Amino acid sequence: MPEVSLQGLVKKFAQGNHLALKDVSLDVEAGEFVALVGPSGCGKSTTLRILAGLEEADAGDILLGGVRVNDVPPDQRDIAMVFQGYALYPTMTVRENMGFPLRMRKVKAAEAKERIEKAATLLKIGKLLDRRPHQLSGGERQRVAMGRAIVRNPRVFLFDEPLSNLDAALRTELRVEIAELVRKLGRTAIYVTHDQAEAMTMADRIAVMNQGIVQSYATPRDTYERPATAFVAGFLGNPRMNLLDASVQGRMVRASPFAFEWNGADTVKKVGLRPEELGLADRGIEAKVIGLEPLGAETHVRVEANGQILVLRVRGFAKHRIGDKVHLSPAPAHFHAFDENGDRVEERA
Repeated sequence: MPEVSLQGLVKKFAQGNHLALKDVSLDVEAGEFVALVGPSGCGKSTTLRILAGLEEADAGDILLGGVRVNDVPPDQRDIAMVFQGYALYPTMTVRENMGFPLRMRKVKAAEAKERIEKAATLLKIGKLLDRRPHQLSGGERQRVAMGRAIVRNPRVFLFDEPLSNLDAALRTELRVEIAELVRKLGRTAIYVTHDQAEAMTMADRIAVMNQGIVQSYATPRDTYERPATAFVAGFLGNPRMNLLDASVQGRMVRASPFAFEWNGADTVKKVGLRPEELGLADRGIEAKVIGLEPLGAETHVRVEANGQILVLRVRGFAKHRIGDKVHLSPAPAHFHAFDENGDRVEERA
């Protein structure tokens, strides 16, 4: 039985009669770390708030451990939520902030003290317990917010873009810590983010959302290597996948400037090639370098070939300059095919 089950959630906002969620269904197993990822406005935070009880769904069911909790108040759902904003009380110390939910639940002082100190040790903020929020860095404040959730010992953790206010280096550090901490506690977690790197590195499974619908729900590897839709293919990956209009002609899929052998349905309307699936060679399809983005370990090379703009990834610093003529060599076994609805099309076995 899933620890969390969302079944056909629909949410309509009154303004503009907008459907924020159209039909969201997800099962999350006990101890699983699931990331909800997608562009702004796709419905990921709304899904999390409905699960937490902060919003009501217009249709659908929310089950925790097999029990329907649609009408259960937020404080009785055994869920702890960590928000994008730290939401710390400025006049309280770190110890008091972390202990506040325990005081509301009338936990005995000795037990509360033990829980707070244990959580502070896990989060490496034991020396900060007597400070106030204004005396802390952004990363320390987020650790305190996490500690306030941990002391409750909930069955499910919900994270709503908790790292988006931090600098890049600290985000990288904390995303590793959060994933390790949740797994050490053995709890279920659902993590909302717009950052695909967070989703790929932290989650057991990723739900990719767009326009109020879950378009894909799979492991990070499957999501990347076998994207379920053209949207998922284009959304996940940096640089993004090259998506080209295509058609099937006999036993070939043609997507200018490429042509690939094809043994499948003739419904292919788009072909995708990831930047690492394109290479530079001594011969092949002629192209012109129109942009370079050197990043040290790799360079993203932007080229134009037969009127198409393509991006490829090469190791280290590229030897080419803008304006150079090059030749492209695609990896034919690694292209992705999609139909007119954007759904993945597979070759026949």
